[in-house]
Amino acid sequence: MVERAAGMGAGGASRAELDVACTAYDEATERLRELVDTVVILAETRVRADSICEPR
Repeated sequence: MVERAAGMGAGGASRAELDVACTAYDEATERLRELVDTVVILAETRVRADSICEPR
């Protein structure tokens, strides 16, 4: 995790600060993946509903 942000260390960020930043990044990335999965499920549901329901 810290290695990924090694370039940030040159600016004076401590290892602990980099760990916190990388953890926050990892959590945000996971949450984004979950949201994308939800959008895909909603889109698939909409396609199925559109194929079943009469157009209005």
